[in-house]
Formats: sequence, structure tokens, C-alpha cells
Amino acid sequence: MKNHLTMKGGAGKPVIFIHGMNSDGSRWNKLLNELEKRGFYDNHQVWIFQYNWAEYIAVNGLDLYKKINENGIENPIIIAHSMGGLVARSYIAQGGTIDKLITFGTPHLGTPLADLGAKLLGSDNFSTWIQESLMPGVADMKETSSFINELSVNQNDLENRKNYIVFASAIDSQPVQIEMCQNGQCKPKVVWKWQRDDYFDNLTIICYRMIPGENDGYVPKDSALFKESTVLPKNQYFLKGFLDHSQIIDPEKSTEIVSFLMNIE
Repeated sequence: MKNHLTMKGGAGKPVIFIHGMNSDGSRWNKLLNELEKRGFYDNHQVWIFQYNWAEYIAVNGLDLYKKINENGIENPIIIAHSMGGLVARSYIAQGGTIDKLITFGTPHLGTPLADLGAKLLGSDNFSTWIQESLMPGVADMKETSSFINELSVNQNDLENRKNYIVFASAIDSQPVQIEMCQNGQCKPKVVWKWQRDDYFDNLTIICYRMIPGENDGYVPKDSALFKESTVLPKNQYFLKGFLDHSQIIDPEKSTEIVSFLMNIE
């Protein structure tokens, strides 16, 4: 995937939308269509940064820095989902300026799922080699990665956290014991009861169970909120209800987000 920064329309304050891992710029279409209908473009010049999510995050952060300068954009508002928030912070760490950074479900402190390959393959060394060779951007999101550690003490990042607004969401289930009977033989079995009976995203369910504590299926709540960091962002918001990692930026599922973005200045 080739990186590009594309202007979508509008006039006023520049706003750059950055997608997450395993995605592209079209990920924002649904939300942007809703924002445009409500008049967001009347006061904002809308841009989308599309990037190769498998690449090192710092490489994408530097490319964003170059493209913002090439287009003469000054102090943009950056709105980012998931890995996109780390790309934005890398841009800032490398000298980029912002008006504010708004992130949704970003693993600011990393995510255990970045180590998923090692757990599935049964070999930490082999998995690390695959990730760092083919998908270094994914390896960058490990909780113990050098990228996460260096970003956490970067002076530019620390000084700009007063301009960060972060959002997290979570899904929830509880183990329930039931009796399974076959041929007159009954035995107890534990099943997972979801808050919503209409939720059938099996991959998210699997990932959710692999992450300790509250999470959105891919990112721990505490990571998305910068919990226990020495320097906290300006605002931390936890969206209550049942919102998974993708639904947090879906205007039909996350109506609070639409209202919030319509009021940013």
C-alpha cells in the first residue's frame, strides 16, 4: 500500500483522519459521510492519511511529517483510530505540530495481541523474526517494544499530551455454567454469555478472551486511556455500553463520537 495524504474537501481548520491496522483510508467513509451531512466540512478542511500499516510506525510517522509540510498544513487536528494514533504520536515525536490529537481505541501502552503470533506458533523467536521482517509495524505495538518504550519518554510527545484527547470502549461477557446432556449423561460446561445476543464477530470474541481485563477485543481499556502513565492526556473518555474496536468509530453504533466531533474547534 502506497502512502498518501489526500484532501477530501471542506474549508477551514485542517483535520487529518488516520486509519488503523489492517485497514485503509476508506475506513473513514461512513463517519465522514455523516459528518459532511451535519456540516462538518463547512468549518474544516478534511484530509485522509493512508499508509502501509505493516511498515515501522516511525517510518509512517516521518512520512506523515513530510507530507504535512509538503502540503503547507499547519497545526492540524488529527483524528486517529487504533494504530493510527501511534502514527500520529510518532509524527509529533519527530517534530510535528498539532492543534490537538484525538484517538479512538489506540494502544498507547501497547497491546498483548501484538504477541499473538508467538502464542499461536509456539515459538517466540520465530514469531519475532516473522513480525520484524514482514510486519514490523505490528511488532511495534508490543507492550515491551522499543517503539512503545521510546515514545513514552519522548519529550515532544510528553509536552503535547496536554493536547491529546483519548477514547476507549469495551465489550463484555461473563462465564456462565450450564449443564450439557447427551444420551442421558449430563456434565457442567462453562459458556460465555454476552451482553448482546446479536453479537457474532467470532474473531473479536477470540481476541477479547486473550486480553486480561476490560478491552474492546483488540486493545486494553487502560492502554487506550494512558492509564498509569507519568504524564496523562488532557482528557480521557470511556464510552460505556457495548462497543468493540471497530464500532467505536461507527456513527450508527457510537453516536456520542459524532456529536463530539461536530463540536471540536
